[in-house]
Amino acid sequence: MFTADQSDGNTFLREPYSIDYASISSYSSLLDPSSCECNGVVRMDYPFGYKKDNNIDILGSCNGLICMGISRDRDSATKLYKDNSICIWNPSTREYKKILIPRHDTGYYSANPCRVRYGFGYDGTIDDYKLVRILGSSTWSCAQKIPYKFPHARRCRGLLFNGTLHWLGFTITQENSPEVIVSYDISNEKALELPLPEETMLQLGNQNAHKNIGMLSDCLCLVLNFPPVHRYIWVMQEYGADASWTKQYTFIHQMISNFVYSKPIWSLRNGEILIDVDYGFLLFDPSNGSQRMLEVQEFHDTYFLGQPVIYMESLVSLNTGTYV
Repeated sequence: MFTADQSDGNTFLREPYSIDYASISSYSSLLDPSSCECNGVVRMDYPFGYKKDNNIDILGSCNGLICMGISRDRDSATKLYKDNSICIWNPSTREYKKILIPRHDTGYYSANPCRVRYGFGYDGTIDDYKLVRILGSSTWSCAQKIPYKFPHARRCRGLLFNGTLHWLGFTITQENSPEVIVSYDISNEKALELPLPEETMLQLGNQNAHKNIGMLSDCLCLVLNFPPVHRYIWVMQEYGADASWTKQYTFIHQMISNFVYSKPIWSLRNGEILIDVDYGFLLFDPSNGSQRMLEVQEFHDTYFLGQPVIYMESLVSLNTGTYV
């Protein structure tokens, strides 16, 4: 699932779409040196319907459930939204649950939303799902003080892995603190930190460096970008073991190097890796180093594709009895 944005300069429209694994994998096998076309995209009938200037932000996915932030009824004078909510939605059953955001809340829809971090996941100890929201150095979900701050970034949602949410952040207990991966265990509601690879610490002082975390071959990974020349992908081979960070891929003056943002999101059965980049998706084949843009036929250059999440269809019930 991903979102497609279109704007004519006066109005803005963001809509969610899905594309199945078979469509991507079948077209990835076509031997075009620079791009491959992919069809089979379906516009999703999400809760609250389609309307210009509505805003959708995908905050997470778990066991077939999608967590979205939805803003509606934008005031033309103030440019602020009158109706802000979070929606947990099962696209397969069409059932959803709406969680209202109080007007006084200084969270996701505040003037500085990218200092907020969201995440969504399953807690096996209580057999239920949790929405986690961290703002600055405090959190909704427990009394524990979270001693981290989060810089402005394009993606604000947590990366779910091993029952734990992950974000890039800084500790607030140290001056000139190095950047770390902040991890939040959904079950015990405790925050810890994972250090970045030692070799990257000096490189991160470069103001042109851009960082993202993702998943690669069932391992946590760090992408370090120096556009338009260098890009490195580090993999934590053993989760939680600092010494297991390994520099797995290096790109110099290649297609992927031109993008400011990149994040691995899925490994295909043929060995290719699907990567989210600035405005779309790229396929990378580690066996021969080839890189191709995944061209989605339904969209043209006025669209911006992003916010991808991987989800498997399920019949998980939200026990609300409310459907699209």
